[in-house]
Amino acid sequence: MTWIRTVPEGEAAGALKDVYDAWVKLMGFVPEIVKSTSLKPEFTQKFEALRLAITFGGSRLGRRRGLP
Repeated sequence: MTWIRTVPEGEAAGALKDVYDAWVKLMGFVPEIVKSTSLKPEFTQKFEALRLAITFGGSRLGRRRGLP
């Protein structure tokens, strides 16, 4: 649980609801780190876009980096 004010899942709207819904679909819950930025939904949405670009972005290396 975060110690800062956040937007609860049931009160999320617009772009923030889209981000929350994507996390629920992926993991079954919204991580607290995502909720910690929820008072600024435009930041939350841009941060998620950055996270996705870093995780799944254009790299020929692929996601697997460890042992074969």
